[in-house]
Amino acid sequence: MADGTAYRGDTAWGLVKLTGDRLLVVGNQIGPGAGRLDLDFAVVRLTADGAKDTTFGTAGTAVVGVGPNVSESPKTAVELPDGKVVVAGYATVADVVAPVLFRLTTAGALDPTFGDAGIAVRPVLGNATEAYSVVKAGNRFVTTGYGKDTAEAKVDLVANGFTLDGALDRSFGTNGLTRVDVTGEDDRGRNLVALPDGRTVLVGSGKPSGTNLDAMVVRLTAAGALDPAFGQGGRRLYDVGGPNDAFFGVALSPDGSRLAAVGYLGRETAGSEKDDGAVLWLQP
Repeated sequence: MADGTAYRGDTAWGLVKLTGDRLLVVGNQIGPGAGRLDLDFAVVRLTADGAKDTTFGTAGTAVVGVGPNVSESPKTAVELPDGKVVVAGYATVADVVAPVLFRLTTAGALDPTFGDAGIAVRPVLGNATEAYSVVKAGNRFVTTGYGKDTAEAKVDLVANGFTLDGALDRSFGTNGLTRVDVTGEDDRGRNLVALPDGRTVLVGSGKPSGTNLDAMVVRLTAAGALDPAFGQGGRRLYDVGGPNDAFFGVALSPDGSRLAAVGYLGRETAGSEKDDGAVLWLQP
C-alpha cells in the first residue's frame, strides 16, 4: 500500500526458535480498521512443520498496538521458562521514540501482569531510545539499541534494564540506562546475548572517527556497568577490513566457552567492490 510518501505493508524482522521446535516470527502489519496507515506489532507462531499455529492469538497471529495512529517498529523476542514470550521493539509516542516491551501468554494473549495491561512503553532519553534486541539476564530483561537526547545529537549505543514485570529497572546501569559513546560520533547496538552469570555481551558498531565505522563488542556486568576487565573500558572495536564495518548478530556456544559475532565488512559506497560477511569468534 502506498500513502503518497512511503510503502506500507506486512513485514517480518525477528525469528525465534521456541521449545518443541516451534518458531516465532516478529513483524508488523497495517493496523486493523478502515483508513488506518499506522503499523501494529504482529507476532506469528509456527508449528514445527512450518504451519501457522492456530492455538496462538487469532488463527496463529497476535496483533498488538501501542495506541491509535502510532506506528510500531518490531524487532525480536525472548521465550521465558514458562512458555510466555516477551517481544521488543520501539514506537514514537508524543514525538519521543521509546522502547516497547510486551508479554504474551502461551495462547498469544497480552499478559495483564506485565507493564500496563501487558504492554510497557518506557521513554528513556529525551529524543529517542530504540530497542533492537532483548534477553533475560538474571532477574531482569536487558535491551540494546541506540538513542540520543535531542534531534540534532549523534546517537549512542544504549542498553536498558527492565524488571520482570515491565518497569524500567533503575538499579541497572545509571538509572536504568548504560550508554557507549566512542568519540562523539554515531554508535549503535544491534544485538545481545546473556551470559550464565547475568552479564551481557552487546554487538553493534562504533565510530573511532567521522569517516570510519568499526564493528564493536561491549560487555556489561550483571548490574549493567561497562565491564573494565573487557577491552578498553568495557568495549572493543574491530576493523574487519572496510571503512563501514558492523556486527548485527551474536550467539553463545552451547558450552558457554565462545561467542560468535556476525556482521559485515562494508566497502566504500561509491566504489565497485561489494560488502562481505564477517564472523568473529571470541571468549565471553
